[in-house]
Amino acid sequence: MKQISILLAIVLTTTLANAAPPDTATANTVIRDFSREIYVMAERDGGSTAQWRAAQSKALAALRDVGDAHPETLIAADGKGRSPLMNAAIEGYHFMAVALLAYDSVRATIDATDGRNLTAYAHSQLALKRTLFACHPVIENPFVLVPIIVTQPYYDAHPPYASVSKLLLEAGADGDLTAARMIWLTNCKDAPQNTRDRVENSAGLQDTLFVIAKEVNTANRLREIDELAALMRKTIEPLIANGTTTQAELDQAIANAYTKGGFVPPTTE
Repeated sequence: MKQISILLAIVLTTTLANAAPPDTATANTVIRDFSREIYVMAERDGGSTAQWRAAQSKALAALRDVGDAHPETLIAADGKGRSPLMNAAIEGYHFMAVALLAYDSVRATIDATDGRNLTAYAHSQLALKRTLFACHPVIENPFVLVPIIVTQPYYDAHPPYASVSKLLLEAGADGDLTAARMIWLTNCKDAPQNTRDRVENSAGLQDTLFVIAKEVNTANRLREIDELAALMRKTIEPLIANGTTTQAELDQAIANAYTKGGFVPPTTE
């Protein structure tokens, strides 16, 4: 059922991305359209360096056109009170943040806040696309899970958030993360208490979230392999009993599953 839900979410999300109605171009719609293109590309074939570079070049050209025709939109907030610089930071689009910061109006409003009192720098530190599992260790909603999963090749090839944070600080952004920490602790109620304590007391918020997210992802992968191994035993043990296969072959198949997942196979007695 979970696999069917994920497949349905992929189909519907791709359909909606392709069927979005045209609207007046703004800096925020340029970022939104690039996000949609990356998603569709990832869902179709994973994307490639050449495809990503072409999409980035197209987005930068669109942003230059917007800067010429509608410069006021370079700092205009969307429905959530987020400026284009904030949205570039949320998505981890370093190339877009560089382009935006070339404008005086953007640099002058670098510390603007959204409806949750978060700046672009705060959003870059929260690094949502790479740390969501730190906040929600188990995500069942496929409409949240699928976009995170299918776009990971892009983020693996463009580790973006640390570079966005560095860029913003060099451009004069305020480095205070009080609001970001508070928002994370308020919203991430699914995280265990020891995780919340680590975030609350961390010296480096982004680095801490990266470490926690990696730990959660590792634990989730191990749990999935444990479940696969249990299913293999349940399925194959009757075949061992009737002589169709052997215990050694089952043990080897299970060991291979752990090795392929990057884990040391459990010892067999």
